[in-house]
Amino acid sequence: MKLKNSSITTTIFQLIVIVLMSISASYAFLNTQTNFLINKICFYRYFAYGMNVVFSYVCVAHYNKRIAFLLSFALSALALSPLSKDVVEAFPTFVSFFAVLMGITTVLLVPAARGRGFFEFLLLLVLPTVLAESRIGGFPYLIATSHSITYYQILIVNVTIVGGYFYLRYATLGNLLYRDFLLKGEGEGEANTVNKWTGFISGIIIVVAVGTAALLAIIAPVVTGVTRLIFKDLTFYAFALMGCIGIVAVGAILTFQILAKTK
Repeated sequence: MKLKNSSITTTIFQLIVIVLMSISASYAFLNTQTNFLINKICFYRYFAYGMNVVFSYVCVAHYNKRIAFLLSFALSALALSPLSKDVVEAFPTFVSFFAVLMGITTVLLVPAARGRGFFEFLLLLVLPTVLAESRIGGFPYLIATSHSITYYQILIVNVTIVGGYFYLRYATLGNLLYRDFLLKGEGEGEANTVNKWTGFISGIIIVVAVGTAALLAIIAPVVTGVTRLIFKDLTFYAFALMGCIGIVAVGAILTFQILAKTK
């Protein structure tokens, strides 16, 4: 009974984190936008909607490919219909629903998916908030503006996403270990030990991730100001910035691949 109660408690807590991250990301997405407009709507909403079609399929396909195809087909049909502008305008209202659906599918129902698609979608939604916070990029059309959201709210949103990201990435590993122990017929003591250490290490990960996010929020505007003084040529500055982002992205992908092969 203790084992069952521990599993239920862990699942409920992970569900709360998924909902909290989804609401935070959608709130930030709704209250920040870039200056470039298409049909009087921020172009980033069109981009986010298109990515939602992709990520919805990626997430739900882990659970049921037929349902994933039908969902992505319906979303694509709406985007290509005469009501596309109305759909994109109303899209932020349904962002939380789609994000929670992705999180439940790839973290709770299929822990082997490790949140693939769900995390990427949240990071996509929170990107304008990161730009508004750090003021990275000096281009008139790419500058992110905030509406009815303060700097501290932006900071809380980013910290919530980062902390929840690292927690759920590790929690899915705990879910897999827990299921493996049950399938192998291990005793209650061993399974409880797994849950205990998973929770302990997850707590450490959350603290480190939140601290890192808060530190980056303080450092980013300073670094941006210094680089603008050094690289007065906006073209070279943009090239250097995109190059650094590319190097970091490739490095992160290679790191995850090496870790996956090691495991």
